[in-house]
Amino acid sequence: MRMMKRLIMVMPGILALNLVMAQNNPKQYGSGEYFTLKGFIQDAQVPYLYLMYTNAANVEVLDSSRITDSHFEFKGSISEPTLAILKAALKVIPDETNSNLVPFYLEQGNMITKVTYNQFQSMQVTGSKSQLEKIRLDSIMAPHIKHYAAQRKVLEAPGQDKLSKNIKDSLDLETKKSIHQMRSATYQFILANPGSYHSANELKLLNNRWPDDSVRHLYNQFSPQIKNSRSGQLIAQSLASKDAAKIGSTANNFEGTDVNGQRLKLSDFKGKFILMDFWGSWCAPCREGNPHLIELYNRYKEKNFEVIGISCHDKDVPWRKAITKDGIGIWKNIRDTDEKKETIAHKYAVYSYPTKILLDPDGKIIGRYRGSESMELDKMLEQTLK
Repeated sequence: MRMMKRLIMVMPGILALNLVMAQNNPKQYGSGEYFTLKGFIQDAQVPYLYLMYTNAANVEVLDSSRITDSHFEFKGSISEPTLAILKAALKVIPDETNSNLVPFYLEQGNMITKVTYNQFQSMQVTGSKSQLEKIRLDSIMAPHIKHYAAQRKVLEAPGQDKLSKNIKDSLDLETKKSIHQMRSATYQFILANPGSYHSANELKLLNNRWPDDSVRHLYNQFSPQIKNSRSGQLIAQSLASKDAAKIGSTANNFEGTDVNGQRLKLSDFKGKFILMDFWGSWCAPCREGNPHLIELYNRYKEKNFEVIGISCHDKDVPWRKAITKDGIGIWKNIRDTDEKKETIAHKYAVYSYPTKILLDPDGKIIGRYRGSESMELDKMLEQTLK
């Protein structure tokens, strides 16, 4: 369960199907070192297998290979060991129940694999050092994941409301222990394997869940090669963004087009208290908080206070419909469209939604609030704008 859910975060572009259909066309490979994956599939019930990965040109590829006499073969070019997905259906999105889908590491050079239909999780791969490292960490994590899943199963089962408070508290404590053990095991693995691409991928996934000082400490242990990897560079960029967007920093300027087609710059609002609300029409918790945000806006709008709604990962039509339905057109709204290859959310190290950032009239960041931290925001506004 942990593996598939986290895989969704690893390959967001792939899951959005923003793919190049390679179909073993060498022109799609890009520059870099070639890989060859030769495989055998037992009890195949499909004519093709599909391979999803990021190639040497940093393009997300969906390749296909016809199964002939139970054999298949993929070729391509990658710039470094790369996490990929092998699957038996073209349009299936990864989830923990899919028995014909498996994540694994492609490595430059020749690899051989064996897989059984409906048992892709038992896939065997030779020729990939990073895959061996992944298997090693997975085996360390397995008992903790199993223990966590067992506790959650009881807590979420029908009739769980009849459990006594003591039992519920005990189960909650056990799940927290399991989470702590998983994090500790991952931390120790990364610390012990600073030259591992899998370590870099794991740290990238956990970058926004762990304290910045822990992430920075682990990143600083990485070898130069791993620091220069795709994941290493993303971690470095994230840490730099967090440094630039921490409380006490001067807010990065940005601009965009509001819902009425007018250009908007953050610098236009200097001299006001600004609350930047990072949200999305698709984000239920974001929209559940809109009635309270409307109350705050109406309470403080005459006290030099403005709200700028910044919609992230959104499309134009649902964005506009949500603004109208929720009644939030009373403040400024823009859509974070990544026109310059750096989103506003990235500038402010925002990776979860909703996130709210409060600026003083000098453009200094004086508060950051994630998720349900509305009480903390309420207190800050009351103290600042009373």
